[in-house]
Amino acid sequence: MPTTNIAPYEKQRFFDAAGLPLAGGKLFTYAAGTTTKQNSYTDSTGATPNTNPIILDAAGYCNLWLDQSLAYKVTLSPSTDTDPPTNPIWTVDQLNTSASPVLAALAASPGSSLVSFLQAGMGAVPITMQAKGREFVVATEFAANGVSGAAVDPTGVLDSSAGIQAAIDSVAASKGTVAISSGTYNLGTTGLLLKGVTLLGGGRTAVMFNYAGTTVALDAYTTIATGGNLEHLSVTCSNSAATAIKLGNRVQHNHITDVAAYGTGTGNTGSGLLMDASTTDAADIFSGNFYSHLFYASGFKYGVHVTGPAPLGTISNRCWTTFSFNQTYLLGPAKDAGSIGFYMDKAGSGTGSTFFGGTTEGFDVGLQSANGALGLEYMADIENCNTTYSLAAGFSGIVKLSPAANRLEVSANGTANNWMQQRDLNGDRITETYYSQKHVIKITPGGAGEFSTYVGESLIDGGAPTFVDGVFTNGTLAAPEGTYRQWGANKISWSVAAPPTGGTWTVGDIVYCSGRDLTTPGRRPNFWRCSVAGTPGTWVPDTTYASYTLANAATTVISLVGATAASSVQLTPTNAAAATLMGSSKSLYVSSRGADTLTLATADGTSAAGTETFQVRIFN
Repeated sequence: MPTTNIAPYEKQRFFDAAGLPLAGGKLFTYAAGTTTKQNSYTDSTGATPNTNPIILDAAGYCNLWLDQSLAYKVTLSPSTDTDPPTNPIWTVDQLNTSASPVLAALAASPGSSLVSFLQAGMGAVPITMQAKGREFVVATEFAANGVSGAAVDPTGVLDSSAGIQAAIDSVAASKGTVAISSGTYNLGTTGLLLKGVTLLGGGRTAVMFNYAGTTVALDAYTTIATGGNLEHLSVTCSNSAATAIKLGNRVQHNHITDVAAYGTGTGNTGSGLLMDASTTDAADIFSGNFYSHLFYASGFKYGVHVTGPAPLGTISNRCWTTFSFNQTYLLGPAKDAGSIGFYMDKAGSGTGSTFFGGTTEGFDVGLQSANGALGLEYMADIENCNTTYSLAAGFSGIVKLSPAANRLEVSANGTANNWMQQRDLNGDRITETYYSQKHVIKITPGGAGEFSTYVGESLIDGGAPTFVDGVFTNGTLAAPEGTYRQWGANKISWSVAAPPTGGTWTVGDIVYCSGRDLTTPGRRPNFWRCSVAGTPGTWVPDTTYASYTLANAATTVISLVGATAASSVQLTPTNAAAATLMGSSKSLYVSSRGADTLTLATADGTSAAGTETFQVRIFN
């Protein structure tokens, strides 16, 4: 049944030419522009058609309901007229119900431009619903092919690259946002050009772009400074040569948030994120002010690759500067030769930039700065790489790694690197020291350096000391272990296997054991300390420890280099059996101490099971 609207008045009344009610008059309804009769209806349900013509009552009234989807021609005649009428009082053609034109206009494609929107609050100005709706575009509102037909496909069957690109193009002028609903989107081999637009997904695990091309999946590299932003989405590149995301060419003030990129793994030649400042226009303007939070890249030759043209070496030219990475996870292609987690390969790059938190692992080189790239403060974990880091001469920045077996801090004056290693007494990370230590370093090119040392908050020394370099004549020490550095009265040196057997030493001198063994019972200690001055003096190993398994007996004799009759000993259970033993009546204690030996015994004299493992640590 048709949908109907009431005629302009609640009940229609008609009059003759003299203005008197047209009693018994006839009202004919036709399709507009024709003499073909078209039904009107007795009520709003549209269930019962009127007679045609409608016979008016004695007061000239009738019930007249019209189909709102149709246009009518209406003729009024006196009661004496014929059918069809030959003596009409009047005829009105192209008559629509009152809502029909409005509904038709609103249903048309520009209809939203006819409706106003006013934001709440004082000072709000009206805009059209069309303008309001276009502030935020949803990709699935566009045809997959970018022209017509089926919409952008969230199931990944249709190639939707053209449709998503059309959505991007629609808001490119205003640098707007394109929302990507949850789903998988097939980009074919084309990829997307961001044009300064923000792609906003529904979550890194909810939105996935699949790219099969050989170039770039999500490209924010243009000849003008437009760039683009990515939030809460993932991209998979199925071709080993492809790059997931590309930024650069004077791009500034852009960001990546909660984004993952997946490559092909072993044999890959692409990048998870390529930051390329190789502009082809005449303007030598740097790219920068880029921020990344929660970026994950797996299976690419380069996790993050910062590059540009031939080295220019100044931040006013083509390079990437002032970028910041926070919580970044880079997983390499099984340590492929030449693969690099974070790579800056051109001069000028990195100035004023930071990399905080996250993990870089599985690459040939974890962090590499080549060709004199400048800047960068890197504070994150690098592990399971063939080479942890490779920093070219002239690198000026800070690198702090965790786990801190390779923890270091680097600062340079532009001509040569100056190195400082910070470890606790066991060679572990600085946060595990017995005393909270801080330091301040100021390097003045061509001038005296300032060095201040603190224990807790108390300054114990400061100023501009003179560092003395020397070479031992002791034949057991070879370069670089054969050199020492002296500050004040004490020397610090390195040895592979043993303390000095020659040379003059004072109490407090330290020789670090660069060949220490952290796993073998009776291993070498972390360092030796000169306890009695002389030539070569008396040396004792400082804090040392190793893991041991108890014998199936009441006592276990262990060999631990550096143990003496006066050593303090700490026993720490390292498996469930050991923890159970320590919590029972047997317990465990050190029954005797000797030169390089300790005897462990159960408290009640009964045998241990022979499966309990302990870490044994001595303090001299």
